[in-house]
Amino acid sequence: MSIFKSSKKLIYMSANGLGASIAAGGTSYLCAYLDGLLATERGMPISRPGAILMNLYFRILSAQPPSGSLVVTVRNTGISTPFILTIPANSPGLVTYSETILTYAIPNLGDSIGLMIVNNAAAGSTTIGAVSLDCLTD
Repeated sequence: MSIFKSSKKLIYMSANGLGASIAAGGTSYLCAYLDGLLATERGMPISRPGAILMNLYFRILSAQPPSGSLVVTVRNTGISTPFILTIPANSPGLVTYSETILTYAIPNLGDSIGLMIVNNAAAGSTTIGAVSLDCLTD
């Protein structure tokens, strides 16, 4: 039994692509708690600076075309972070891909977090399912 108590809270942020795909060479966005792919970027404000984003899970429902990858980037107030998940070309469907090593600390009060998804294939992307991202905060 531990005598230490953690004051940290883990918040699960989720979204769902609702089985939509991204056009060849196209870009779409996801925002936590909003289902469906977005044509323009929209982020969810984070009220605690120093919160840590981690454990990105991304479910694809069909195969990614063999001509290119699908790249998922965590964005902070419209700027790409180094927190990236790449789903390789020709990846099979009905698989959840994850990035559980990288983390990103939110620097400022009121920063907004979203996901940018870029389809590098010459054909429409895989169909996108459930997505989740953990946020550890005080």
